[in-house]
Amino acid sequence: MAKKTSIEEVQQLIDLGKEKGYLTYDEVNDILPADMVSSEQIDDVMSMFGEMDIEVVDSEQKATTTKEKQGESSGRSDNERGPEFDTDVMGRTSDPVRMYLREMGQVSLLTREGEVEIAKRIEEGEALVARVIVK
Repeated sequence: MAKKTSIEEVQQLIDLGKEKGYLTYDEVNDILPADMVSSEQIDDVMSMFGEMDIEVVDSEQKATTTKEKQGESSGRSDNERGPEFDTDVMGRTSDPVRMYLREMGQVSLLTREGEVEIAKRIEEGEALVARVIVK
């Protein structure tokens, strides 16, 4: 009887994974039976998910990010993609790495022209230092 229940629960996970394209570890832990504690059994189930292209991720947010990355590789332009992270969720974190990444995401990147301008200023500064040292 336990085997039949295990198969039904694994099938439920497979159906959910195929529907969403991914599963979270929380979903796997909630649905898998408690008697499936052997690491070999868990590895078998995880490898089965991999064969079926069902990704197992830490959280819903990471799954969303993964889907957006797949959208990039399928040729979608920047205008078609939405924001990468939900700012409400990211705003409430105390994780220093996430805080740093959130702040860095707000800083605009250099354009080609801006980079050339900075490089010219650096070269002029180096030339000025060299002239001062020679005198």
